[in-house]
Amino acid sequence: MKRLVDITVRDISALGAIPASLALAVLFLLLGETRLCVLLLTGYAIIYAIILPIRAIHHKDRPRRVGYADYLEKLAAGTFPSVHAFRATFIAVLLSMHYATMWMIIVFAIYAVLVIGTRVYLKRHFWMDVLVGAILGALLGIGLSLA
Repeated sequence: MKRLVDITVRDISALGAIPASLALAVLFLLLGETRLCVLLLTGYAIIYAIILPIRAIHHKDRPRRVGYADYLEKLAAGTFPSVHAFRATFIAVLLSMHYATMWMIIVFAIYAVLVIGTRVYLKRHFWMDVLVGAILGALLGIGLSLA
């Protein structure tokens, strides 16, 4: 049973990763939602423009330490703030503000909370890492929604 839970949690966590995020942007492009696609891609670029300098200045190892051989791997191995939490919350807030129905807001909130929770469960982040990532994601989602 634990193995099934671990696999499920890992799969949920992947919904906050780069491939799923890029697939979402492509989906909106294919659906003719060009503005949403552009906002998502812009947001992803801003996320890395914020995260990389923070991690370059303040390296913090993950709860389950990850080794690294060079500087780029060191940046990727950092835990603060959580990119998954940043990205998932950004997506949830941006789409909630775009669709603005109670059901959609609930669905997007559940998505963000699940991704955030999985990062802690998998020992990829500490709670503070995901909290700061979520706050940054919410601010970015609000900011780009109003742009």
